[in-house]
Amino acid sequence: MRDENYLGRALAFLRGGSIDAHLAEVRSRNYHYFYSFSLLGLFTASVTVILSQLLRDAAGFKLEFFLLFVYFSFMFVSTFYYRGHRDHIIRDMYFWFTPLMALGILMGTYLDPGQLSLTIMVLLCVLPLFIMDKPWRILTYMAAVAAAYSVCCFQVKTRALFAQDMLDLVLFTLMGAGVNCVIQYDRLRNVEYAFSMRRASELDGLTGLYNRSAGERNVKSLLDRRQYGMFCMIDIDGFKSINDEYGHMSGDEVLRGVSLQLSVSFRAGDVVARLGGDEFAVFAVGVRDAGTGALCIERLFGHIRGMTVTGVGDSRVSISLGATFFAPGDGKTFEDLYRESDDALYQAKRGGKAQYFFFEIPQPQPGEE
Repeated sequence: MRDENYLGRALAFLRGGSIDAHLAEVRSRNYHYFYSFSLLGLFTASVTVILSQLLRDAAGFKLEFFLLFVYFSFMFVSTFYYRGHRDHIIRDMYFWFTPLMALGILMGTYLDPGQLSLTIMVLLCVLPLFIMDKPWRILTYMAAVAAAYSVCCFQVKTRALFAQDMLDLVLFTLMGAGVNCVIQYDRLRNVEYAFSMRRASELDGLTGLYNRSAGERNVKSLLDRRQYGMFCMIDIDGFKSINDEYGHMSGDEVLRGVSLQLSVSFRAGDVVARLGGDEFAVFAVGVRDAGTGALCIERLFGHIRGMTVTGVGDSRVSISLGATFFAPGDGKTFEDLYRESDDALYQAKRGGKAQYFFFEIPQPQPGEE
């Protein structure tokens, strides 16, 4: 049983399910690895080109040094593109590393067939360390590079050199595979831990919704990305009397029940947060007008009317809601949305329980500028 458990864990690790579960964080880290590698490579290639020019009479001109400088220059320039386009950063890192592998293969075979080559061996061990990906894909990539080198080596080298290179290749490939698996395991564990810690710091302990700071941060991020949306402020009607009459444990059940209905009434991409006490906020992405907003709010109110909460007797839970809208170019900040929706919430409460109200910009009176 224990052996089967180890085997299952090993297979799960090779499949790399954690990569899919934390893809945004993995892409972010790969961008930083890619940026660091390109910067390091550009610096090294620049120094190599300068030294090769200074020692040109003794060492001669090495074309591969110049090619490496051009290669790393293009790579470094591409990092400015990937800063805002990381969806395919993992795939593209394989694309960028393959020319280096090809150069290593050529240097160890066709360009210098009479010598044992450690260049491709070192590249095979080192380059995959800069990629954070599913282990099975990294190992497959390493095996493909090793196979390509074997074919080229067989074509141009003597039998003795071929046998020695193959022995070195097997040893370096196994060592590289082992090191990469160890590094990948630690990286994935680190990502999982960091993700769990960040989620714990972002979520409200009672309801599981975003807490105030995380909710505000996520809404501001959507505003910065110029996303249309409806911002709502929500209060539970008579929540204090529920606490006073039925106790705070029942009040907590009401908070959890309302939070659940908020979660199921809006989409996964919307921001739903508990601001504190019985106050909630929602940013519904893409909702641009009162007609569409009313449909979303009515759906929420219908869910609230249908909910039952243990411990509050026959009392019906209801909410009041104030809403406003954001459109790119209108100049509104998060603070503006908060103030406007709070004003609308005040108007809704003045109208009685289970009401909602949209913020209205005051119209100038006759004679006013």
